Amino acid sequence: MQQLTAPCGQSDNMVDYWSPRHYANIDMLVGAWVKTSVLITNPANDDARWWISYAFYDSTGALMGTTKLPIDQSVATSPSWFADTNDIGVTILEKDSWKTIIQVIGGKNATGTIWVDDFMLSSRVADKWAGNLWE
Repeated sequence: MQQLTAPCGQSDNMVDYWSPRHYANIDMLVGAWVKTSVLITNPANDDARWWISYAFYDSTGALMGTTKLPIDQSVATSPSWFADTNDIGVTILEKDSWKTIIQVIGGKNATGTIWVDDFMLSSRVADKWAGNLWE
């Protein structure tokens, strides 16, 4: 994968809001609601793509892993808001995350406008708490 440009938007540490950490060994649903306008359709490489990134850090501050959600660019402008989420089994942490950073990232040649709202991080299992639930 090619290097992407700096984030267009970056959160503070999202762990702080409801829980002291995001928990290990839980299948997490992560994502956001997205709306797009005038994007490059079906980009040939990462330089023209848009992503939402969830980066998870352990208690020492070391990056444990990142879930990257490619934003749908099959059409230049989305007709309405749509959910962009990860697949089952993609985001399961081996250790608790003490810092979680969310970014909206555009490749160096990505064009258009991306709106995001209602970022999500929750457990896919009813009786397990992942550590957060945002709107």
